[in-house]
Amino acid sequence: PISVVNEVDKEPGKIEEPSAFTYRVERTPVAGVSMVINEPSMTCCTCTDGCRNRIKCACKLF
Repeated sequence: PISVVNEVDKEPGKIEEPSAFTYRVERTPVAGVSMVINEPSMTCCTCTDGCRNRIKCACKLF
């Protein structure tokens, strides 16, 4: 199970069902949503150089 929590605009004391969502294993850019690129927390690529080659790094290729 995937837990979904709305901490942005939830009304205090109100329990809200999340809208439907699609789980994706790859990073998918979406209009209006910033993608944070933080090398220490990235686990999707197989780079052996600390993600220095941005042309080959799977995490950097959106």
